Amino acid sequence: MDEVPTRQHAEAHVKAVLEDDTESIENDFAPEIRDRVGQIAKTLPQPTTDAEIKKLDMEDDHANVEFRYSNQDDSTVIRTRWEERDGRPMIVEASEALE
Repeated sequence: MDEVPTRQHAEAHVKAVLEDDTESIENDFAPEIRDRVGQIAKTLPQPTTDAEIKKLDMEDDHANVEFRYSNQDDSTVIRTRWEERDGRPMIVEASEALE
């Protein structure tokens, strides 16, 4: 995997979450885990007013990306694993991280 397109997709994902762009958010997830999007969304602060890439680590065949989602009162970190699927980086694993 290449870092530049992965970072671009991760940044677009953050923007989609802040804009509540459900279609774009779901398209970032590999088809086999799209049914988990709603479950993951429930762990985010409501409303989510800020989102950032906390960490992006490239490996040979995947990237580990941590996102921090927050509002004035709360924050949540979601750890994701991205792999190349259908010619683009996609989330293949996602879970809430304990800080």
